[in-house]
Amino acid sequence: MKVYGGFAADHDGEAVSIKIKAPVPMLVAMVPSSVANQLHARPELLESALEKSACQQRGVQSLQFECKFDVHDGPQSLIVVPEEATSVPKKKAEIEMFAARCVANCGLLESKN
Repeated sequence: MKVYGGFAADHDGEAVSIKIKAPVPMLVAMVPSSVANQLHARPELLESALEKSACQQRGVQSLQFECKFDVHDGPQSLIVVPEEATSVPKKKAEIEMFAARCVANCGLLESKN
């Protein structure tokens, strides 16, 4: 399991775009950072953690998808796990995560929500 952290919405409805290209089918999900930290130590908790995640895709090798988060969702981390751990090749997956950050006139975003 790979964990990539560091995203926190700066306004409600903030979109995050995730793009993956992998040699094997992968599970890709955004989960609260506190949950991701627990999963890193206890991967057997993965399925129960995913029950609460609306932002996930399973069995993907090439896909771009988008999820939206609110400020109250707190810090989020991206987790990536091969669906079948027994057949992971040496070739690495390519993963990109994009999020816009408001730097000016941010009050306009809040007035729209």
